[in-house]
This record gives sequence, structure tokens and C-alpha cells, in this order.
Amino acid sequence: MGEAFLAEIRERSRRARLFLPHVKALVTSPRGGSARLGLTRVEGEARWEGDPDLPAAAGVSAIVNARAVAEPQAFRVLVEDAVASAAARLGADLSVSRIECFRPSRPVPRHRFAGPAGS
Repeated sequence: MGEAFLAEIRERSRRARLFLPHVKALVTSPRGGSARLGLTRVEGEARWEGDPDLPAAAGVSAIVNARAVAEPQAFRVLVEDAVASAAARLGADLSVSRIECFRPSRPVPRHRFAGPAGS
């Protein structure tokens, strides 16, 4: 399911011409074990870290972190559509318990340096 979901996000982001620095998913089985799946560019393939052969079980969960240059609400719809499409393609039942899409505020440095020492 993880590969199908990230492939959907990749393809949808590519079609929308979004800059997608990364999408990462931590997949956990209730029978034990977890693995990470990551995609770092829209031209690439998702890659597993850890053991992707988790025990088959109902109730597998995933935490997904995606960073994209997009309007938060538009990216939320893209992600929700990608989840639904991947689940339908695989015949899987899926529920989303929580989703957050936001634009972080501009950083405000606490300290500023005047320039190189001795200038």
C-alpha cells in the first residue's frame, strides 16, 4: 500500500507541477515491526528503509510527512485523493484518523550577526 500511495502523490504532484522536496511514511504493523518509506523527488521512486516485509495484518498504520510548495488546502485534497485512489486500486479498506496541512510562518531569527569578524 505504501508504494502505491507514494506513487499516487508523486504522479499527482508532477501533473500539478508542484515542488515536492520529500514525502516520508512510517508504516507500523500491529503484529510488530515498522519500516520507513521515502520519496525525495517527483522523478524518483519510493525507497524503503528497514524491513518492508511487515507481517500481514489488519490495522496497519502509517504516519506520513510530506513537504510541498503548494497551497495547504489544495495539497490536502491532493493527498486525500491519492490515499483514496491507492486504496481503491489495491482493494484495501482505509480510514484517515487525522490530517494537517499548513504553511509554516516565516522564521524569525533570535540573533543576527553583523558580518564577518574584523569587518
